[in-house]
Amino acid sequence: MTTVIAEISMSQDGFLVDRATGPDQVLEWCGGGGAIVVGRRTFDAADWTAVRSARIPVFVVTHSVPTGDRYDDGSVTFVTDGGVKSAVARAKMLAGSMVVGLAGANLTWQAVNAGLVDDLRVIVVPVVLGKGIRVDETAYGPVRVEGPRGVEGTGVTHVSYRSASAA
Repeated sequence: MTTVIAEISMSQDGFLVDRATGPDQVLEWCGGGGAIVVGRRTFDAADWTAVRSARIPVFVVTHSVPTGDRYDDGSVTFVTDGGVKSAVARAKMLAGSMVVGLAGANLTWQAVNAGLVDDLRVIVVPVVLGKGIRVDETAYGPVRVEGPRGVEGTGVTHVSYRSASAA
């Protein structure tokens, strides 16, 4: 069974940390296989060379497909119909029993609220930002989760929750 993993980083005072989940982290979750679903802003802001070199399919949720031949190698699919639900379904079909990783705060919360995420990981970074985008500004509603499982990392705390619908 495919596991869908989403991860967000936030400050001690609940602001999204100005370090978007990048392709290297998502590549690590996928373990060299699986698939990735990403929002268009995150896709445009990051370098996806390592992911594309690893031949991991990337599904970009977007309203429009970019022009040019930058992604003609078939490693990137731009999903313009059905939004995050369609992109996750397509990624799961290709991933088989491997992991599907999500990247991008808005896309992540769309997936969480749609019940598409099996494992929600929160990285709490030891900084108080005092301003920025609050986690609750990107979340859309209450979501039931089970856990938490906590792991102390180097300078951060990793907290994982299992989706109540996935348990």
